[in-house]
Amino acid sequence: MAKRIPLPTEEQRHVMMEWYANLERQRAIVRERQAFYAEHYDQIRDNGADEPHEVMRKLLDGDPSGRYVLSRVEEYLATPMTHRLWSRKDIAVVMGLDLSAVENALAKILDGCEYSGEMRERLEECSQRDAGGDILYDDRIFDVLLDCQGEDHLRGILFPQRQNRLPTLDEAESIRQFWDGLALSNRDRKPRRPEDNEEGKR
Repeated sequence: MAKRIPLPTEEQRHVMMEWYANLERQRAIVRERQAFYAEHYDQIRDNGADEPHEVMRKLLDGDPSGRYVLSRVEEYLATPMTHRLWSRKDIAVVMGLDLSAVENALAKILDGCEYSGEMRERLEECSQRDAGGDILYDDRIFDVLLDCQGEDHLRGILFPQRQNRLPTLDEAESIRQFWDGLALSNRDRKPRRPEDNEEGKR
């Protein structure tokens, strides 16, 4: 009988570490896109742009790596600083996603089938209705959606499609603890920026 290899394996640990590093880099870029959007959206709208959201998307997506936007702020923003409310269309532009992708993600959080009750509570806490009845979100919405992306990746390890067996409950807990440990160890660490990667290659 083949010896059972404890999970997470070294390969799984490496994959989770790489993916978490990428997630934190994306979090840094989203922070800067938030700041850029909040600074310029009203000006573009007030100058008479017919589709200010699309103008902002072109400005931000013309710089997909975040080089220009990241260069605007010297330090990574550990906490949101824009203090504004965001529509779903705003969120889609800032995160570089289709509006339908944002709406689908929010619906999945609310139905409670794919994400934890804690994630739903976080979503509800950062949501409010305006005078017209539309739902708007405060700055915390971006971390909620990014953390859901992390959960999606973790689910791929917990429920692999191309392996003969699923993790036991103890192994699943061990994988979860390793992932949560990455979050704790990276909480106060400045994520790598695109130019950092280039400097390391020289």
